[in-house]
Amino acid sequence: MEVDIMVRQVQLLSRACIALVLGFSCNNLVQYPHVLKSSKEVNTFNKLVKYKGEVFTGYLYEMYPESKDTMFVNFYNAGEKDGVWRKLYPSGKLKEIRYYKKGIKEGKYIGFFRNGNKSFEYNFRNGEYNGEYKVWRADKMLLRVSNYKNGYEHGQQKIWYPDGRIKSNYIIKNGRRYGLLGIKNCINVSDSIIN
Repeated sequence: MEVDIMVRQVQLLSRACIALVLGFSCNNLVQYPHVLKSSKEVNTFNKLVKYKGEVFTGYLYEMYPESKDTMFVNFYNAGEKDGVWRKLYPSGKLKEIRYYKKGIKEGKYIGFFRNGNKSFEYNFRNGEYNGEYKVWRADKMLLRVSNYKNGYEHGQQKIWYPDGRIKSNYIIKNGRRYGLLGIKNCINVSDSIIN
């Protein structure tokens, strides 16, 4: 009997603690302002974004002039790009999504065609390309696969012509390029001057 009473007291105390934590956390949700980026009071020309002369924390957005649909919504923290950034097509479908951390590009940057297929996918670390870099056509055909390390090409690099033929296929190893570059115009200079 005493054990049963103790269990109930512990359960009641646990529920009360959970209710208090939830109650206080819900009241502390921050409501950030949403401001039209084209507003004359927004200054995006400096390193830090300002609104009404003050360093801005909140969302900047823009609308398509024809349809008044959302073009993008971007978050700034203490004037710097931060968090998830999204661009949308006038239809509302996602066009691009990328991430920033304290003003620096970080993580995946993905673009989409109007049909929803991926257009590109890049990876960033500390503001530099890092990892796999891919580009597709609207029909999902791969046009480019590159690899980067700290902002520089590193490892396997492949580029295809739109008809599917290989254009470039090379490797960057120890800062040197090995393989088929395939993007130089090999026309004799004297031939191009005469013609």
